[in-house]
Amino acid sequence: MEQLQNDIRKELTKNPDAKCITGLGIDTDKNLQYSIGNYTIINPHIENGVFKGTLIDIYDFDWEKLEDNFKNLELYGINNPAYFLQEIHILQKYYSLIPIEFKL
Repeated sequence: MEQLQNDIRKELTKNPDAKCITGLGIDTDKNLQYSIGNYTIINPHIENGVFKGTLIDIYDFDWEKLEDNFKNLELYGINNPAYFLQEIHILQKYYSLIPIEFKL
C-alpha cells in the first residue's frame, strides 16, 4: 500500500505530533478504494523508526448520481440499491479497524 505510506509520511511531515490523520483516501487501486474508501489514522506514532497507528474506516453507502457514474454503471447499479437497503436498516454501517506498521 505504497500510496497509504506516502500519504502518511506527507501528513507526518506537516504535523509530526498529530493525534490523528484525517482526510486520506485511496485512489491508485480501485479494489482497495472500494473496500477502504476514505479513512482516518488514529494514534499515529513512531517507535524505533517504525510508524504505527490504526486505520479506521466506516463502511457505508452514499447516494450516487447517475451523471457522475456514466463511466462505471455497474458500480452505480450496485451502490444505490445498497444505499436503499442501508436506509431501511437491512444493511448496517460498520467500522473497520486495521493496525498499520511500516518502516519510515
